[in-house]
Amino acid sequence: MPVLSHAVRRFVSPASFGHVLPRHGARLRQGIAIGVLGACGLLLAVTTGCLKPTLQSDTIDVVRQPELVAHCILQTEGTYTAVGETNALTLAKNATAEKGGNVLLITSMTKRDAFTTEVHGRIYTCPRTR
Repeated sequence: MPVLSHAVRRFVSPASFGHVLPRHGARLRQGIAIGVLGACGLLLAVTTGCLKPTLQSDTIDVVRQPELVAHCILQTEGTYTAVGETNALTLAKNATAEKGGNVLLITSMTKRDAFTTEVHGRIYTCPRTR
């Protein structure tokens, strides 16, 4: 069974692919298959989201006004990049929970390209009110 269709073989000289296909045909097909699977996985990650919030990050408050954290203690700040806005926020909330904070102040949210979003935030520890 020919690897290239008749239409493609008609326009491509045998000398250009003649040495490649017998030696690297299986590797070429495997590379194409992996590329297709990777693209499908990326599309699935963008549409459904891959990151899941941790149990502790469900209790994290996300704010955008600095005056709301005026009475809190700054723990650290960081930049979190992920595919999609929801995933970037989930990543930042998970980091807040891991670093012992309970409030995330988002200072900026930037779309880097067609897929990735960057969240820059400060992690605070605030006293809980009842």
